Amino acid sequence: MAYLSDIFSHLNDLNLGLQGLSINVFDVQDKINTMLKKLELFEIKVKAGDVSAFPALESFLSENELTLDEGVRDNMVAHLVSLRQQFRQYFPVMTEDSSWMRSPFSMEASGLPNNLTVAEQESLIELSCDETLKPAFRKQSLVDFWIKQHREYPALSDKAVRFLLPFATTYLCEKGFSSLAVIKTKYRSRLNAEPELRLKLTSIAPDIKGLCSRRQAQPSH
Repeated sequence: MAYLSDIFSHLNDLNLGLQGLSINVFDVQDKINTMLKKLELFEIKVKAGDVSAFPALESFLSENELTLDEGVRDNMVAHLVSLRQQFRQYFPVMTEDSSWMRSPFSMEASGLPNNLTVAEQESLIELSCDETLKPAFRKQSLVDFWIKQHREYPALSDKAVRFLLPFATTYLCEKGFSSLAVIKTKYRSRLNAEPELRLKLTSIAPDIKGLCSRRQAQPSH
């Protein structure tokens, strides 16, 4: 339990770090890569019997004059490996084809991404040679920079913005969590809340009159 408490603390730090960002894919990827390397470090430390990365667990063992059981240590290592795999599943490594969005001024003709058309590659070369844009690129966020290039480089701007902002509808996730909190009360404690949650979150307006017209009302009513 102490170990899980520490793990949740590390994950909460990651969550707070993401909330503090002007969210774009590269910022998220940097944070995830940092977390992956930390998990790998934790794995190495635990294998060596070092639990200093988990203060609650370390304090518990010290206060009770205990040592980490080998079976528990193996379970911790397996859990850390599983966490890394799950992070990689949800946040796969980005390919080099997207690097032009992050470093448009360092692109060479021989290294242009293959997922761009010839016209888009030519536009990228023009942009990379535009010295007047470099100061703005250094001062602005990636998203702001590419949005402002829409008039002159519309195709590149559209591709970059759509790639950089995949989390534009994260408020729907927050809405889902809030709705679940309302549904799961002590009076409605079914384990499977999926049907109720689907009804709560749907954007389809129910035809109440039509639904009622298909059912026979009680004679007493």
